[in-house]
Amino acid sequence: MRSPNKTLRSGFTLIEMLIVASFMAMIMVGVQRLIIEFSEEAEVAGFRARLEMVRESVDRYYVDKVIAGEDPMSLAAFPSDVQDLVDDGYIIDCPLADFDAGLCIDLIGSMPGLQITPKDILGSPVAEIQFELLGASRKREKYHQMALMLPGFVQIDPLGVVTVDQHRPGSMPFLQGKVSTDGSTPMTSDWEFGPHTLSIGSEIDMQGTGIIRDPKYILGVEDVTLEGVNDRTLLTGLARFGQVFIRNSAGVTVNKHDCQSADFEAKIAVWTVGTGFEQDLIDPTNVQVWAFSGNSPNNTTNNHLYWTIQSQTNVQQSGSTSREYTNDAVVMYSTWCDPV
Repeated sequence: MRSPNKTLRSGFTLIEMLIVASFMAMIMVGVQRLIIEFSEEAEVAGFRARLEMVRESVDRYYVDKVIAGEDPMSLAAFPSDVQDLVDDGYIIDCPLADFDAGLCIDLIGSMPGLQITPKDILGSPVAEIQFELLGASRKREKYHQMALMLPGFVQIDPLGVVTVDQHRPGSMPFLQGKVSTDGSTPMTSDWEFGPHTLSIGSEIDMQGTGIIRDPKYILGVEDVTLEGVNDRTLLTGLARFGQVFIRNSAGVTVNKHDCQSADFEAKIAVWTVGTGFEQDLIDPTNVQVWAFSGNSPNNTTNNHLYWTIQSQTNVQQSGSTSREYTNDAVVMYSTWCDPV
């Protein structure tokens, strides 16, 4: 006779095996679903990375065009289509054979329906970027969520075409009033040149106006006229001061102020600080100091590159009752440019 306990134990073992098998099947389904989820997330992230590469290429294309002289407000500053980015080297052309060999990424081929179209929005140039959302409905929802987070996102139409407006780079609106560093585009107005404030270290508000938060040095400007000082600019320079020591009748020479313009000429003023720095002099009188252009006081032109400064003082030396002239002196000078 079969033992009932043995039969009962066999039944429990079979049930346990079924439970374990069901549990393992659930785990496998969950793992498979997780793998699919990760795969889709990676696919969407990769697509976004490729789209960002396209947007960065559009930015670089625009900046290079403006620096080359294109009007920052012109639609021509943006690429007319994706092929412009390829032709000018902003996007690498990846032939199918190289793509299959893993030598490059087919940036355009991997983004179905990618198009770039320049357009005008309220007087400002914009590059409209469009691409298509593909795949199953659940995957498309992930693409949809990705698109909603894109800067400049506009819409997704019923066919799954995403439209994104690529505006001018955030640091570039002030280039509408850009002054070329080579002097080929002179600034003809003040720092409000153009509709945008031209300022270094500033932010740009929604209307494109510069907001000075942390003003920095102004670099790369050919010349600046100081308001209220009509005969002085940074090119002609303000007054430059210096000090020289004169030890003999030849005097000393100092470079003239470089006025860099035929409308200005160099000027100099000199005055004595002290006499007798190498001798013990008593009762200095008739202290004289003067300057002239070039190497002779008889010069009648001002076209020399330097000034000569000379000094003479009537003194009595210590221990002597006679008086004599000495050239020893410490002289200060100032040079500047005056209108001719």
